[in-house]
Amino acid sequence: MIYAIFHFIFLTEFFKTAYKTGKAFIFGIIPAVICMIAMEVLPHLPGTDWLNSTISFDLLLQLPVLAGGIICYAISMILTNIIAAKQFEKVDL
Repeated sequence: MIYAIFHFIFLTEFFKTAYKTGKAFIFGIIPAVICMIAMEVLPHLPGTDWLNSTISFDLLLQLPVLAGGIICYAISMILTNIIAAKQFEKVDL
């Protein structure tokens, strides 16, 4: 999901002008880092220790989270491709 967030923001921002890669990178990396911090903190909250467990039952609880992440990533990449392609067509290189 972190890659989906970064790619969506970076690619859509970059293909608005096809210049200023650094600006698009900064705009993309800030929400990705915030999401990364949230995902690292989450297993340390009370009642969510199953997110960081390797016990068989806890792994079964993690499967819907994995499936949700895969679905979110796939949908995000499709939307990113559509939006970035439309923006790139408007750019005069």
